[in-house]
Amino acid sequence: MFYNQFILTKSALFSPERGNESWKKESVNDFFLFCHPELTLTKKVTTNAGFYLLGYLHDWEYPDLSTKEIVNSLNTDLPLIDLIPKLSRYSGDFVCILQSKDSIYIFNDACSQREVYYDVTYQNFASQPKLLAEVMELLPYEDKSAVEFFKSSEFLKKKHFVYDATHVRNVKHLLPNHYLDVIESKNVRFFPSIAREEKPLEEVAQKAAVMIKGYLKSMANRDDLAFAVTGGYDSRTLFLASLEVKEKCKYYVFKHRNMDHSHHDIQLPKRLTSIFQQKLHVIEEENLLTVEDTTRFGESVDFPSTDTISSDEFIGRTYINGNIYEIARNSFGYQRNATAGDLAFKIGFGKSDFAKKCYEHWLQDKPIFEKFGYHYLDMFYWEERMGIWLSKARTEMNAMGKTVKSPFNSRALIELLLTVKRKDRDVHFNKLQNEIIRILSDDNPEVMNMPVNPTRKRKVFRLLKKVHLYNLVRYIAIKARLF
Repeated sequence: MFYNQFILTKSALFSPERGNESWKKESVNDFFLFCHPELTLTKKVTTNAGFYLLGYLHDWEYPDLSTKEIVNSLNTDLPLIDLIPKLSRYSGDFVCILQSKDSIYIFNDACSQREVYYDVTYQNFASQPKLLAEVMELLPYEDKSAVEFFKSSEFLKKKHFVYDATHVRNVKHLLPNHYLDVIESKNVRFFPSIAREEKPLEEVAQKAAVMIKGYLKSMANRDDLAFAVTGGYDSRTLFLASLEVKEKCKYYVFKHRNMDHSHHDIQLPKRLTSIFQQKLHVIEEENLLTVEDTTRFGESVDFPSTDTISSDEFIGRTYINGNIYEIARNSFGYQRNATAGDLAFKIGFGKSDFAKKCYEHWLQDKPIFEKFGYHYLDMFYWEERMGIWLSKARTEMNAMGKTVKSPFNSRALIELLLTVKRKDRDVHFNKLQNEIIRILSDDNPEVMNMPVNPTRKRKVFRLLKKVHLYNLVRYIAIKARLF
């Protein structure tokens, strides 16, 4: 139970002996850190500081380095605000705990894929509220809007939180771009803090292509890999970037019950993989078996998205995921002054007063984004969509015992992609990601002539773009709560 999870607590209630498992234990000042035996813990202790990394790191320039070698190379005696940028160059899902005589700081990876939940007294920190419940009482909300939200059909369908709130009033969720100062009981935003520098599209695409290939090579050096290939930008980019390590890779496409074999998400992957003589495995949903929940996944995570676990088609392989790339895709449009209600609608909770209250708080940071040259809707997608919806999915996979990694989960890579003008990285007309695909494919004409997600909606948006109505229609649709 609580597979791949951790807890940092002052409480003596948590037992490291759980069934047949013996959790790893470390002392961090007057706290105890417990880690499930399958969660990798890498530590470096000097006379001045203790550094604990839960998870993994990958270096794009030096792909042969292990996580332990990377951690050993870090100057962990640096002040926190100087250490975080040093970690930004790496891809990985991780939680870092930095300890000195008088301080403890907690922060996580670029998109908070390794989750941190904490009680409002800053006495307990863990990977899930359910795990915190082992050492503290979880208190229900008294606020009417919060009670209604967590009982609503929208929440029960999506099953993910909003902003830093959880389903109990005394537990919060650590969002991307923030760290926790444990001793001072503070949640601190650390990004952005340096002005965004706009760069030429071609220059960014060239470096991004090299970084993505480097991260994938590092991952392939450690594990055999499995790649989902679809009709979108993400998987196409990753497939092309993986060809230098293709002997370590298997490629597949997932066929849902409502899809036939003529669907573009089946046909485009077949075309793409055939160009480079790679085998594509078509996994049909109806043929997947339900397997025993040996990790007790359903009991280990809050609001699990499923009550069944499917068989692992590529046992022993690490699954490569393309999410996070969307941050550089203007997925939330071009509104200059979206309201909290608009943001709630974009996330799918447009009817909720509680969600609106949460996003009113988040919008208070908008002047910070503007000061440093970042568009607030890019930041919203980064922190709210990737830091909550996607991190929940990643936590669930970890709790099932399946390893999933995204090479795009690198702060350095995300910052690089965001240096390109927004008009050149639109969700439907992404010149930046097309250029990265061109570079990775060596300007292969067959690849460049393949459409990306050729849906009816995409065709309509392309037409609207040609007649200069695209932005106006998207704005009206948001205000009218259409799409």
